[in-house]
Amino acid sequence: MKVTNTVFPLASSANRIALLTGILAGTVGDREVEHAVLKDTEKRRRAKPVVAEGIRFDSVTDAAKYLVLQTGTRMNKDRFYHSVQSQIKRISRMCSQDCWDGYYWAE
Repeated sequence: MKVTNTVFPLASSANRIALLTGILAGTVGDREVEHAVLKDTEKRRRAKPVVAEGIRFDSVTDAAKYLVLQTGTRMNKDRFYHSVQSQIKRISRMCSQDCWDGYYWAE
């Protein structure tokens, strides 16, 4: 059995399981395990740049606030908060699906 991808970002369950399975099968060596541990313990960015509606934003939250404010609808703080949270989920989903024009992760 040949393992072609020995880089295991541990952010998802599937990658953690793949790493453990590779270790048990003997196809993943100490070097790959060390790399996975170092990668998993390094400091993560707080915000991920995104492009929404063809405009680049520093974070999904910035994009969501911009889109909510573009509606021009007056709303109280609670409604604004819920609208932004809804937009965050929508934008994240659209960027991850990678099939919508003008919506993608910038980096």
